[in-house]
Amino acid sequence: MKRNQKTRRANTLFTLAALLVVLMSNVFMARSQTNELPDTVWTKFTYPYAINAVKFTPDGRYLASGGDDGVPRLWDAETGELVREFQGNDCKIWSLDIKNTGDMLAIVNDSSEIFIWNLDNGEIIKIIDYFKEFGGRSNGRCVTFSHNGRYLASILSHNGKKSTEHDLVLFDVNTWDKITSINDIAVPFNVDFSPNDQLLAASNLVFGEKRIAIGIYQVPKLQFLGKLDEYENSSRSAKFSTEGNLIAGAFSSEPNKIWNTSDWSLKSEIGNGTDSRAIEFSPDSKYVVFQKGYFGNRHVQIWENNILNYEYPKSSLVSSISISPDMRYIAVSNASGIIVYNAKWNPTSVAEGSIQILEPEIFPNPNDGKAIIRFNLIKNADVSVDIYDINSRLISNLYKGELNQGIQSFEWLAKVPNGIYFAKISSGKSVSSIKIIVER
Repeated sequence: MKRNQKTRRANTLFTLAALLVVLMSNVFMARSQTNELPDTVWTKFTYPYAINAVKFTPDGRYLASGGDDGVPRLWDAETGELVREFQGNDCKIWSLDIKNTGDMLAIVNDSSEIFIWNLDNGEIIKIIDYFKEFGGRSNGRCVTFSHNGRYLASILSHNGKKSTEHDLVLFDVNTWDKITSINDIAVPFNVDFSPNDQLLAASNLVFGEKRIAIGIYQVPKLQFLGKLDEYENSSRSAKFSTEGNLIAGAFSSEPNKIWNTSDWSLKSEIGNGTDSRAIEFSPDSKYVVFQKGYFGNRHVQIWENNILNYEYPKSSLVSSISISPDMRYIAVSNASGIIVYNAKWNPTSVAEGSIQILEPEIFPNPNDGKAIIRFNLIKNADVSVDIYDINSRLISNLYKGELNQGIQSFEWLAKVPNGIYFAKISSGKSVSSIKIIVER
């Protein structure tokens, strides 16, 4: 009888201990996984065919894409289901755009041909073969509609030109006739109309005597008004804000830049000096989205003024960015396909404190056993970084002291048994945790 009582008491204690472990795990999980949405809504893996351009429709219901296989596609923005493929083009697509009325899709391909489709039924409306008389054509760089729908601008070339010579051409959308053009303006990567359609910005390759990183032109005559930057490095993308009071430029090996359009003065420099190929303002002009980094460490980032609000996990080199009109989603194209992110303008982990967790769950490197703990510090603060096991026992203190605002990174050599551990980052009343899964 006494033996049975002891057995029952031991079983009860064991059950309570197990329950305590589960409860502590849930507490830490709640800290590490805030009530935010996941980073990614959906992805499309298209390798070896890169996706070079994406664009949301004006109503935000669909996302258009185009890339190396030459087939434009329309996807459901929420589910990623394929809605339509547009037939007729058989060359690599470099750029695409959707008219603000939502009825036309335009692409420019590797042969400097422009295709325009009816977005609703997929029928071809027009094919513009601007350099047809030259026989061989070389790649077109960009195509974009004006906001009022009257103009279509594109960067075109042919084999009779040098590889560094392209024409900026403006077409009348009603007749598809050329209005005007500028010959041999180096290699523009993209063009963008100001919201009032009076200006056109072109981002360029900087080389030789042609040192215009971003050129500004008057519409519709395309009169050159001036340049915003003259650097050793090229601007890959230039975009006006929705209100038209700002213009942003993405740069290679330079911080990205924002200018005031009232006097063209430099307003700010954002991001570090790594490679950036695409940049976009949010529809409310409050945020700027771009990717920064090199090789295996590229991240799409959201900035508000000079503050980094959010950084997404590592991804391949981004070639284009589009933000849905309702600001719910951010879509990017890259060599691997399409990624649609949940737009995290003000994540709860930022709103509730000064610490923003970048990766809520990590694994140590299997080769060296090191776990990289990364977080964004919204402002200068005293911070403590500690490692705990699942039973809330302190394993190690990695850091305690003052840190400057910005992305922080710490290494923990996980010489511990397999299991679940937590990195707790504390700053005043703000406490966040990262789950670390040790498996060998």
